Amino acid sequence: MISIFFLACGLQAQMVQAILMAPTPAAGGGAITKVCSGEATGSGAGSSITTTDANCTGANFFWACVASNTTNPTVSDDSSNSYTGLTQKTDIITAANARCSFAANASTSSTFQVSTTSDFPYLCYIGFANVKTASPKDGETGLNDAVGSPSTTISSGSITPSETDEVMLDFISSFDAGAQVWSIDSGYTVEQQATSGSGVNYGGACAYKIKTDTAAENPAWDPTAFSMTGAVSHSSYKKN
Repeated sequence: MISIFFLACGLQAQMVQAILMAPTPAAGGGAITKVCSGEATGSGAGSSITTTDANCTGANFFWACVASNTTNPTVSDDSSNSYTGLTQKTDIITAANARCSFAANASTSSTFQVSTTSDFPYLCYIGFANVKTASPKDGETGLNDAVGSPSTTISSGSITPSETDEVMLDFISSFDAGAQVWSIDSGYTVEQQATSGSGVNYGGACAYKIKTDTAAENPAWDPTAFSMTGAVSHSSYKKN
């Protein structure tokens, strides 16, 4: 009887340890889904740019990024959402800085637009449904002074989600010599991208991945056409 008692206690201890080590499940509600996206390019210093109309009905979260040589450029939209800026990642070589922002618990419409005013800008955004409405950001990292070429990839910086089913968002700003074509590994999808225009705009690309686990992510960007300099902003957000 004593041995059976100690065996039972040991099994209970193993069960408690397994529960404590298990990843935190995401909150209730549907899975995060991509709803819409858009982009716009500038026409030199002090450009005010706006994306074309997009049907973003159903989205409750927007992530928007700007490549420019302006310090901490802001974004706005035609639904009067409030955006929280992430830490700007800088490029001291060509000033192709990367600054991303997000709007949580957002309103939207069938003719949604995002705008910014900055120097030589490229703007891209993605809208999602079922992102956590309060304090959704989980992780944030990135890379200053990124340098890449068709034979040299650029790591974004590692993030380990604290919950399952998060969305990972990655943006790279770029100054390059021609019609750049971006790719990214680790199962991320390049949603929007644009090449640099001489004296007009910086280039860049935005990508996302919707997770089903809590494994760390450190995707690598590959400038497949030309060498470039820039910066990277990588972040993650919890589901509702």
